[in-house]
Amino acid sequence: MEMPGPADGAWERGYSHMPKMKTHSGAKKRLRLTGGGKVRRTKAFHQHNFRHKSKRQNRQLRGLEIVRSTEEARMHRLLPYG
Repeated sequence: MEMPGPADGAWERGYSHMPKMKTHSGAKKRLRLTGGGKVRRTKAFHQHNFRHKSKRQNRQLRGLEIVRSTEEARMHRLLPYG
């Protein structure tokens, strides 16, 4: 089946030429972009069971971390409009 074009009156019905890309719903909850375009994420192992971890470990798990350069292209595909 062919996509409707402007000659078919498609613009009045709300169609466009290219479909919109969807942002991955899991990624938008977990990742943020910096001003320079790098991807930031929260560190693992910092959600619960803090009593069993040392104070030093809990302190070092705070904050956000930059995603590795090897994974960055994959993350940008999940966040097309980020």
